Amino acid sequence: MVCVGLTTLLATAQDVNKKVADPGAGIDILQGPCTREGLEKDVDAAWYSVGYKEYKVNEEVLATISDDMLNGIKVNIVLGTWCPDSQREVPRFFKIMDTLGVPESDISMICVDTHKMAPSTQVDTLNIERVPTFIIYRDGKELGRIVESPEKSLEEDLRNILLY
Repeated sequence: MVCVGLTTLLATAQDVNKKVADPGAGIDILQGPCTREGLEKDVDAAWYSVGYKEYKVNEEVLATISDDMLNGIKVNIVLGTWCPDSQREVPRFFKIMDTLGVPESDISMICVDTHKMAPSTQVDTLNIERVPTFIIYRDGKELGRIVESPEKSLEEDLRNILLY
């Protein structure tokens, strides 16, 4: 249900990819609903592009993720463009999603400030403690999360979530 609400919010939001000054980070950040295009622009482009290009997906693990396992999934990503963990993991996650053929329309993102807040979103209902948080849903039900850094690898953690 939260997944549907966030997807609807992102589809209708007028302040997508909004840059704001964040006193906590001491820099301009993205805050609120965002898209991959937003990460590919301005100061975020450097870390996103390099992280995406340089990451080598584990093809062996991805081969164990079937189309049936991906059927009906939606992903919400809560990240901080100011956060080194988000800067490392989000481009890698998108490369994995691209390799698996998950449509970008099935992935929603909310960028938060250093207090893990984003006005005009439902981020406060998601119990976000650390970023990035990748929340995987199937049929509106949360299957699992990858929080901050994977336990094993993004590929293995994703597969383990999808197995349930």
